[in-house]
Amino acid sequence: MTALAATTTSALETSLADLSPCPSCGELLVGPKTSTYLGLGRIEHFWHCDGCGTRFQTSARLAGMVEAPAIAPRVPVAASR
Repeated sequence: MTALAATTTSALETSLADLSPCPSCGELLVGPKTSTYLGLGRIEHFWHCDGCGTRFQTSARLAGMVEAPAIAPRVPVAASR
């Protein structure tokens, strides 16, 4: 087996391990329909199984994420004449 084939196989195995199964029928789902970033490294994923129609959500937290400081809204400055 060549190095490229070994790398490709390893990447495929990792990808298949990361697929989420439907909690109702077990069909492997490639990715969520939508995801929402909630801040502080929190993400919600919304899933829909095309096989059985089940809809569900999961959540994840990114390690080490810190919320960025709020940026003050820009205030229009009056044009000088």
